[in-house]
Amino acid sequence: MKNNNKNYILTIETTSEICGVSIVIDNKVLYENNIDIGLNHSVTLFDNIYNSLKKVGITMDNIDTIKISNGPGSFTGIRIGIAAGLGLSKLYNNKIEYVDTLDSLAHNIRLKSKKTYKTQNNIKVNNNLYVLSLIDAKVDRVYSALYNYNNLNKLSCDTIINVYDLCNILNKYFISSNITFLLIGNGYLKYKDIFKDELKIKYKTFENISLLNASSLAFTNGKISSIPYTNYLMASKAERDRQNNI
Repeated sequence: MKNNNKNYILTIETTSEICGVSIVIDNKVLYENNIDIGLNHSVTLFDNIYNSLKKVGITMDNIDTIKISNGPGSFTGIRIGIAAGLGLSKLYNNKIEYVDTLDSLAHNIRLKSKKTYKTQNNIKVNNNLYVLSLIDAKVDRVYSALYNYNNLNKLSCDTIINVYDLCNILNKYFISSNITFLLIGNGYLKYKDIFKDELKIKYKTFENISLLNASSLAFTNGKISSIPYTNYLMASKAERDRQNNI
């Protein structure tokens, strides 16, 4: 039975190697479990969900909203997370909210304490800080999006781009500016040597919070919909192979 006085959120993150689940209530993280054992989400996700609910002492009947990371990222991972969320919502009458993965990743810049969500302590708020979310898209490519640090307003569309091309664009337009870029995500971790060699602008990196965390979804606005809403950016390998053979 849902509690009208509280808002229980279940979050599901499956767009990368991370199989993440969290339970959040009124901006407090009650429990979070991010498992990094490769793309085995079809095996681990439901156990992760029900173990997380058990840890908190609630059931799916208590959940008001299921927030799902809907990409960009792993094609198969996106489908698994969305299918699981939709299946649960039909059984337990939960709302579904789809959250852009790059948006959610940007919210990792806002570090959590043990229970709450807050601004990272060692960064002063000013107008010259941008957050650049970077997710590995394989073969020297990243999914990326740009945000204002102060309010995390989105300054660009989601895009998939070659890492060298991204560095060239940033150098071209920002090398003489006073803007500092905060680089976050496994796209930075995967290609950090390239960024180190090629990027000439001012930037800081955050290796300790660069992996996708399920609880960040709870603090990120998404799209509420009762039907699947995906943000692939790139067709699946099977679809690309089919098009190449036409």
